[in-house]
Amino acid sequence: SFLLLSYYGVLGGWVLHYLVVFLRGGIVSGTEQAAFTEFTGSGLPPILWMGVFVAIYAFIVSRGITKGIEKFSKFAMPLLFVMMLIVAIRSVTLPNAAEGLRFFLKPDFSKIDLGTIGVAASQAFYSLSLGMGALITYGSYVKRDANIVHMSVAIPVLDTVIALLSGFAILPAVFAFGYDPQQGPGLIFVILPAVFDRMAFGRVLGVGFFVLVLFAAITSAISLMENLLDVVSDKLHLTRGWATLLIAAVMFLAGLPSALAFGPMQDVVLLGRNVFDLVDFVVSHVLLPAASLLMTIFIGYVWRANQVRDAITSGGRYTFRLWRVWRVLMRYILPIVIAAVFLQAIGILRFS
Repeated sequence: SFLLLSYYGVLGGWVLHYLVVFLRGGIVSGTEQAAFTEFTGSGLPPILWMGVFVAIYAFIVSRGITKGIEKFSKFAMPLLFVMMLIVAIRSVTLPNAAEGLRFFLKPDFSKIDLGTIGVAASQAFYSLSLGMGALITYGSYVKRDANIVHMSVAIPVLDTVIALLSGFAILPAVFAFGYDPQQGPGLIFVILPAVFDRMAFGRVLGVGFFVLVLFAAITSAISLMENLLDVVSDKLHLTRGWATLLIAAVMFLAGLPSALAFGPMQDVVLLGRNVFDLVDFVVSHVLLPAASLLMTIFIGYVWRANQVRDAITSGGRYTFRLWRVWRVLMRYILPIVIAAVFLQAIGILRFS
């Protein structure tokens, strides 16, 4: 959680910067790549925007679960969904958007192998916050009578729905204007500004889109910080306010190398990656699968079965019909699958 949040603040700062850029009128057509490179390599501006982003999510967390995180999420999540839906509708109705839809929805089975599944599994760890302790922290706040079984179905389903909406919002527009979809940060910060520039009401849609991304970034950041806060306040016996201030200060300092990785520290390369990409790789492809593997071993072999079932069913209040199947998966299948993903990530196994 610490490493992930350290560079996540950098991304949040980029989103804030682009939101302000679109509020001011957008980017001059044809200069999108130069503008992105200039900003990320400029040194001080990415640091300042990262600081603003850290201050925003720290303030929300400092307000507590009910007044801060819950209140913000109840407002932000429905708005995020509505805005995503608006952008997706506009995107799929563009001329030549059909090619983007085919690229998105029609699978190319010749490119799918075990390595593809491993990459998808690593993405699932990241997307569902598995292996970082955030769900355990939030779970400790859940009421005893909560229906864990229903929650465990609803969360991945909604996560997948938002992911699909993201694809409908981005890929048809990219193909409609003839851009290459196979980019990382450039897809949001280079291609989409160019796409919005060529769309009717593009500036308004650009503002809406980056507000949407900002909401998504903030909700992810506050879950990570709440995870850290739970540990720090417990171990150091600090109030929520002081613990939040301490973590925010440390996260700002920890994020500096990643914020400078595309500018003053771009020549600092470890294992063929700059600092930002290295931290991202270690977190997403090594630490999250490793922690998830340890979790499955604990739940499957250390935690007693009757205690596990009691926790899942809220003391027998709810029925868990797939208990036996789930138990087999947790003890025998998932450890093997996750171990394979982990070993592939660190280069011991080669599937493709």
